[in-house]
Amino acid sequence: MVRNFRSLQEFLETRYPELRGSIQGGNYPPPAHAILAVQGAQIVQFGCLALMFGGGAIFSTLGLAPPEWYGWLTENKMSAFVGTFFLNSVANSMTATGAFEACSLVVVTVVVVWTA
Repeated sequence: MVRNFRSLQEFLETRYPELRGSIQGGNYPPPAHAILAVQGAQIVQFGCLALMFGGGAIFSTLGLAPPEWYGWLTENKMSAFVGTFFLNSVANSMTATGAFEACSLVVVTVVVVWTA
């Protein structure tokens, strides 16, 4: 996306030298639900790590019996870690790459020049 913007910026500044230095752009900010998804994935990852390494102590301190899924988690720590790491990585990369962009927009003095 940055490459497209830079090529358009160079084209406009070459064709219209008076615009040199006045064309600006950036990534469209991700929507709130995407940011919440990333934060949720991080919370799930840290919660899973906490349960993998200290789950028995956490449940006994709270006076609760460990749930049924906790047995699977302790038996398959590597699978659980890789799964939560993958979930977190996908969520982070989707917001970092602009996967949630609705459109790109280039505006020069309140006149829409290009949109995708």
